Amino acid sequence: MKKQLAAATPAPAKIVGPTLIGRSQIREIQTLLTKMNFNPGDADGQLGQRTADAIKLYQKFAGIDVDGKASRNLLEDLHAVAETMAKGV
Repeated sequence: MKKQLAAATPAPAKIVGPTLIGRSQIREIQTLLTKMNFNPGDADGQLGQRTADAIKLYQKFAGIDVDGKASRNLLEDLHAVAETMAKGV
């Protein structure tokens, strides 16, 4: 008598969304926030309260979801705004 193999259960789908980032990207976020006068404190690559508050202020200003988290989406948004500012638009 042959054993029947149970059908493999598919793995759950990965949640796609903003991904948290490392210290160098946090430092970059801090630098961009400073250039835009959101005052995140020193660009030390650490997500302290002052940086989180600056991110929240920026998110509110930009009309995006306010969570105070440093993410790739936030970094991309900051770069787009910085590029626009550099062009004088």
